[in-house]
Amino acid sequence: MQVNDFEGWTQWQRLAEQKNARPKAEFFGWEVFIDPLRVIPIPSWKTSSPQYPEGKAVVLIEFDQEGFVISPNNHSGPLRGRLNRIRYLVLSEGEGLTDKIYALAEWFTGRDEDTPLDVTPAFCSDSFEMPSPFSTENKYYIYGNLFKPEAGDKLGFGCREWAYQLHSTDRPYIDVTTYGPRSKRFPHGTYINDFIGWSTFGVKKPVIGKHADTWYCLHECPSGDQPGKIDNIKLWAAGNGWKPPKPPTRVPTFTDDPQRRGTYVD
Repeated sequence: MQVNDFEGWTQWQRLAEQKNARPKAEFFGWEVFIDPLRVIPIPSWKTSSPQYPEGKAVVLIEFDQEGFVISPNNHSGPLRGRLNRIRYLVLSEGEGLTDKIYALAEWFTGRDEDTPLDVTPAFCSDSFEMPSPFSTENKYYIYGNLFKPEAGDKLGFGCREWAYQLHSTDRPYIDVTTYGPRSKRFPHGTYINDFIGWSTFGVKKPVIGKHADTWYCLHECPSGDQPGKIDNIKLWAAGNGWKPPKPPTRVPTFTDDPQRRGTYVD
């Protein structure tokens, strides 16, 4: 599952077209083959800039038990999900060494012995979320000591926060809200920004988030509800027998440094 501002998604598609025009690229762009499952009318956090249209594109890739893509797509042949070189989740066109592959995400199984087991495995989007030998010097690496989250920053919520909520048997939903400090530029401090997520066979949890002052259900909405605005999060949660979501005690929550980690409060 990938969620972007609709304008951002169209930019990803254009970049994928350019990448796919280079026959010797290491990875190619899968975005040209799959259209959004839906576009939910959620305002961009750049609300002062009218050139950014409203709408969150929800893109979904579903697999069968053998790893083949079963979602509607316009690729000329079958695509299969694979783990490539231990680190990447990719879509492969075939079995041959020269068949094209399309990078979906990076595969995180832990950084060291201090990595909490309940945030692995995880599918992470880029070097902002994946540790490397340069992590201690990278101020954009969200789980490092140099990172300073700001409200509206898409990096406040990452792959470890998703994985923890997915794996937790006590948590009935996945809250993808980016929680951050309020500021003049970002007066709300709560936004739904770009992210990727995933699930396993047989596990279906509602994907929800708070954008400005409004809660939304993005996918797997309970009780047959359609994705979109949640009018009252407390009534919504109570109607499903759940407690309403609360912000984690720290953002990002599951940092590399055990002394700086937070937790989700149920």
